[in-house]
Amino acid sequence: MKKYENGQKLVLVCSNCRHNFITEYGKSEDCPNCGQVSNLYPLEVEIILAPTLEEAKKVQSDITIEAEYGDETIIGTLYTSAHHVVNSDNPAPCVDEKIPYIEFGTILVSHIDLDMLLGCGRALGLITDQIKMELFCEVAANIDVDGPHHIHEYGENMKKLFDAYWAWNESRGRQERIEQTTDVTQKVLESIEIIFKIIDGNEELIEQGEKWASNVQGEVEARLINETENYRVFSTDRVFCGSSYWSPSQEKIISAIVSYNEKFKAITLSFEDGGEKYNAVDIMQKIFGSEAGGRAGIAGTPRGKEYQFEDTQKVIKELEEVTNG
Repeated sequence: MKKYENGQKLVLVCSNCRHNFITEYGKSEDCPNCGQVSNLYPLEVEIILAPTLEEAKKVQSDITIEAEYGDETIIGTLYTSAHHVVNSDNPAPCVDEKIPYIEFGTILVSHIDLDMLLGCGRALGLITDQIKMELFCEVAANIDVDGPHHIHEYGENMKKLFDAYWAWNESRGRQERIEQTTDVTQKVLESIEIIFKIIDGNEELIEQGEKWASNVQGEVEARLINETENYRVFSTDRVFCGSSYWSPSQEKIISAIVSYNEKFKAITLSFEDGGEKYNAVDIMQKIFGSEAGGRAGIAGTPRGKEYQFEDTQKVIKELEEVTNG
């Protein structure tokens, strides 16, 4: 049986009503669904993040969720949930209803983002058919593919939920880059717990999201390095700039963004049209090799490798050749 320390998060299962919920080890708890105070037992599941393909191949995993490294995907013994590059026809993990529920075993991931978190939630039996949760997952799937700038299409109430999550995620400050295979179970459970609070309408988190959203445009524009009629170039240490297609100075939508992440030393190329005209994966793989990955509308440099801001010029050069060709 897995050993826990007081305060660590875990998932308990109620043997009476089969309800799964997140709690803390050492905390006196009863089932929030039926009130059962006994016959509660923990899931024995570890969530492992492998930052590179080489490290991922060493992990024995029952389920893999977005364990994609460019053109290569790590296959889980029970199930593989992947939807980038060669897997782009598959559903996003957050809406992948085929992800099996497991009570013991290992889940392998390549990174942490909202889509992956909700996919893990399905494997842990935490994502139910609650209408609000299902709607949130559907929007998360679309945003993961099309970009967060499309959140306005889903109504003000849904936008508030996503702003609340993005604000909380940013409020944690700079997270250290994971450079070796790491157990991220606690990080995942903490994040899923926050998502549930947001969906349930936690006023404090919603208010923080509203304040964050009102300030974020100014913070994004402060990180703009250069822009033309065809692309915008950003360098950022924490603020996400990959969906800021609107140019206040030109007063119009710019079709492409090249964003350099100073913290992770990574480069992302994204297209406002979702990659209908130009394919971001093809461009990034031509420059950085087959381990560069993503989707037609947004793609990044290979996971686990570092690049300099000067490398954005390679992307810009290739982008200009493609668009002018």
